[in-house]
Amino acid sequence: KALNINSRDYVLVASTHNTEELQIYNVWKTLNRSELLIIAPRHPERRHVIIKQINCDNLAVRSKNDRVTEQTKVYLLDTIGELKDYFSDAQLVIMGGSFVPIGGHNILEPASFNCAIITGPHMENFQEELELLLTNEAILQVTTMPELSNTLSSLLENKTRKTTLINNTKKLSLKAKDILNNYTKLIVPEHISRPK
Repeated sequence: KALNINSRDYVLVASTHNTEELQIYNVWKTLNRSELLIIAPRHPERRHVIIKQINCDNLAVRSKNDRVTEQTKVYLLDTIGELKDYFSDAQLVIMGGSFVPIGGHNILEPASFNCAIITGPHMENFQEELELLLTNEAILQVTTMPELSNTLSSLLENKTRKTTLINNTKKLSLKAKDILNNYTKLIVPEHISRPK
């Protein structure tokens, strides 16, 4: 369960790399949204660089146990092992590693939490997963920052569009569970006597 965020609605930016935080924060700033922006860098030890780069007055830092108030604009989730706790309640998830040319990150994890997911153009390392989600309309891929801005606005303003995306992700997760269960039955036949 997400900690310290005082029941705020939030958009989660997951597994970011250098310059992504600033690019995405600059887009977010122009939207002037009431939701909290949570940034979870891939390498939390970059916290000082990120804080300096985005230069946001109303920033709370997880490792300092800063309290999130109604005034907080950005929450820096600079800890290891907590990201998964923030997926399920996120309004949207923007996957990092895809707005800089490093090949993206695993999008199946947020998909397994039935998130509405946006990814950038650089997804070379997860091409099959991306194709699967795109084919099932369970992810949105943007190629530029203006496109990210429009997509964020559209999803946060248009609940129907966001719900459709989430429902498609749910359907895909259920389908994946079925595939996995059927596969397990194939490789572990029922007639093998199980130890009592």
